[in-house]
Amino acid sequence: DSIAVSDVSVSEVTINIKGRGWQLAKLSLTKDLNFALRIRNRFGSQTINAKNELENNTWYNSNFQITEIIPENINLHVEKLRTKYLKIIPRINLGFKEGFSQVDKIILSRDSVKVFGPWSILRNLDSIYTKEYTFNNLDKKIHERIELEVMNLMKYNTLSVYATIDIQKIVDKIFTNVLLVTKDVPPSYILQPIPNSVDVKLRGGINILGKMNSSDIKAIIDFRSAFVDTLGFLEPNIQIPPYSTIIEIKPNKIEYIIKQY
Repeated sequence: DSIAVSDVSVSEVTINIKGRGWQLAKLSLTKDLNFALRIRNRFGSQTINAKNELENNTWYNSNFQITEIIPENINLHVEKLRTKYLKIIPRINLGFKEGFSQVDKIILSRDSVKVFGPWSILRNLDSIYTKEYTFNNLDKKIHERIELEVMNLMKYNTLSVYATIDIQKIVDKIFTNVLLVTKDVPPSYILQPIPNSVDVKLRGGINILGKMNSSDIKAIIDFRSAFVDTLGFLEPNIQIPPYSTIIEIKPNKIEYIIKQY
């Protein structure tokens, strides 16, 4: 079975090296210098002597003289390798030019990532965050590559996704004669709103509101609210697109008649 490491006693080692000056200079310029360990293919706790692992590292040169490795012994725990799909949660801060805003949720090129690792850790995870990003002075849709926040001892089938965020100019638009629709009226009753329509002023993205008309907006009067009402009027429930806001409803108080037959 494939194996995964669930715990390591240290996150780094310190190595004292003697060698030719140019070789040491070259080594010091190496980016992401790692110390590779050869793990025995068995489960449970293991202790590995670091000096015995030098030959497994590509940066190591037989001309080097290793005077010390701290710590010399590294303890780790080995389990079966498991996989699990984790939901990706973006961490994105947005700033807009005046008069512009976000008009839809952040769309990721994929909503989950396949993660490989020890089950003792994976079983407690449901999601993974991206690195934190900030985009300012926005006035149009953006499509950006963002990286995942990598967790130690885990591997991923991808390390980045693309985030699409729709940014539009924000405008106001009035929708006239939005018909009031009654809800949850029992079979033997009639709920008659007075008047039977309202005008709704919305604020939202220019491309979204520009494609809408009054029939795209739902204005609802609920029978149960009318049945227990003591004021003689109801406020309509207006269902609008996400990332838009209601500026005004005329009239905002609806009288009604309840009939039974």
